[in-house]
Amino acid sequence: MRIGVAALAAFLVTFAVPASSRSEPYGWTISASNTDPYVNTVEPNFSIDTFYLWLACCDVPAYPDGTARAQGFTAAEFALVFTGIQILAATPALGCVAGDPPPPPPDFLIFCTGCPCGPIPVASLLVFNFPGSICFAPSVANGRLGAVDCEAQPELWGIDWIGIDTTGKGPPCSGGLPCQDPVAVDAASWGRVKGLYRRSRRDRPRPDRGMLGSRPLRPPPRRREVLREAGGG
Repeated sequence: MRIGVAALAAFLVTFAVPASSRSEPYGWTISASNTDPYVNTVEPNFSIDTFYLWLACCDVPAYPDGTARAQGFTAAEFALVFTGIQILAATPALGCVAGDPPPPPPDFLIFCTGCPCGPIPVASLLVFNFPGSICFAPSVANGRLGAVDCEAQPELWGIDWIGIDTTGKGPPCSGGLPCQDPVAVDAASWGRVKGLYRRSRRDRPRPDRGMLGSRPLRPPPRRREVLREAGGG
């Protein structure tokens, strides 16, 4: 089963309204493994290979009144921008469907039933594995880089993502840390951090101040000794 591009786009436009959160609630990756979403740096093999598009995690926030939202996604839209590597084909996983016909590259549209929350591979990518990378980006057609939740009135949320690097050097391209909240540091916490820094400096081994290379250093003379040497009593 496939869904036409126009129908899927209409779903996104009609039902999904942009939402905001303290961090992006969906984490997507491209991995060389079909069992681990975080195999994001591999060596090129200069041959045909298979990579996997993963919904690595989801953490959809509750409504402002505290009511929980369903965890999972129904549709996603973004671009897969590649350099060096060539994406030959994308095959949705069981329970997921892509646009038919597919949107012009590099845009990617996918719809999954069952409201999966991950970690789950949602598509396999047949590629020529040359040195390069595949990264996520806003879709060319609509400027979307997001996924739609499973609510009765769906909302479109942004995503954090990690691409894949096949140069053998890494790290992979990325946009945020999937499903990890930023840590706010209040004044008290920051004071403790600075205190730890000061203690670490105080406890750090110090060089012998009595030596500078091979020349011994005398401590500075006291004021009374200076006066005595100057004949001042």
